[in-house]
Amino acid sequence: MQTRVCTVSWLVFLLTVSSSCIAEIRLSSDSDISPEGYFVLSWQSDAGRPLTLEQSQTETFNDIKTYILPAEGSITLTGFVDGNYFFRISSDVEISNTVEVLVSHHALSRAFSFFFLGLLLFFILLTAIFIGHSRVGLQND
Repeated sequence: MQTRVCTVSWLVFLLTVSSSCIAEIRLSSDSDISPEGYFVLSWQSDAGRPLTLEQSQTETFNDIKTYILPAEGSITLTGFVDGNYFFRISSDVEISNTVEVLVSHHALSRAFSFFFLGLLLFFILLTAIFIGHSRVGLQND
């Protein structure tokens, strides 16, 4: 009788710690800091069933947004304003590691300086084209 209980106990133990029974979900991000407001989350799972991506602005996941995901893959998330964002993936059995992404956009002054630099180069190019065209026109006359 005791042998049967011991065998059943070992069987239960092996089934609960077997790597084929415990699905492991690994979540990663392509960057920890996003100056553009978009980033890519990738995950791998042994679960083989749909997963749920949970997004929160707090590490405790008090207020979450959820997205349904396939068992494996990646997703590009865009349109984020400045702030810290926390992500994790959950299945009906387990929860993945937590990934934190800091969104910190470029300064507006820097964006305007790039815009005006491009505009200046555009006008220089147009001027060079018109001057070259008028010189060719004068030589042909």
